[in-house]
Amino acid sequence: MHNCSMAIKLILIDIDNTLLEFDAFVRKFLDDTFPPLMGNENKGDLYEIFHANNRMLWEKLEQGEITMEQLQAVRWEMILKKLGIDFDGMEMERMFKAAMHESTIITPGAMEMLESLSGRYVLATASNGPYEQQVYRINKAGMGKYFTYHFISQDIGYSKPDARFFKEARKRMKEQYADDEILMIGDSVSSDMQGGINAGIHTCYFDRENTGIHNGYDLCVSDLREICQKLEG
Repeated sequence: MHNCSMAIKLILIDIDNTLLEFDAFVRKFLDDTFPPLMGNENKGDLYEIFHANNRMLWEKLEQGEITMEQLQAVRWEMILKKLGIDFDGMEMERMFKAAMHESTIITPGAMEMLESLSGRYVLATASNGPYEQQVYRINKAGMGKYFTYHFISQDIGYSKPDARFFKEARKRMKEQYADDEILMIGDSVSSDMQGGINAGIHTCYFDRENTGIHNGYDLCVSDLREICQKLEG
């Protein structure tokens, strides 16, 4: 693991499960929404069923096999069918998106990280997701003031880990940065880390579960508050 401290000028930061908690939001949504639909039946671990299906669709999105619109069109149809629940999939997607739009469960340490990086580096979000929703959530969480740019797949036209996501993001910036001046921070190996590698920039893996699997990324942290210290150290 080599130190990329001296050169970094621009930091790209993933949103879901890095700045804001996606998994915690999903658990709350499922707990709030599903008991009346399921009666007393135990449908297994709702969250595991959601996560497996959602992950499979996001992997297809990351590989460019489906669009965000296609993902949203089929996600809940698949999950409801698996659960044996007779409910309109598109209506559930609408409910899910409405709840997600307002969700700002802040990842522990995220605010402190932004505070410590702010002023030292140019910060930009880098997220696969719907543009208006992601920017709204960042602003609602009180994080908007830290960011110079928002690079969101729906607006950029490509999804991480596609190198074109990063190429298009760089085109949109007033300043130009060399590869070794850019750092991508995120929790996803397949999207954030692979995206950074594909783009030829530095990577910082947010190892949320503290697995210790680092795979040669430039930096690895299990607490976001460690990042500034590691960059400066």
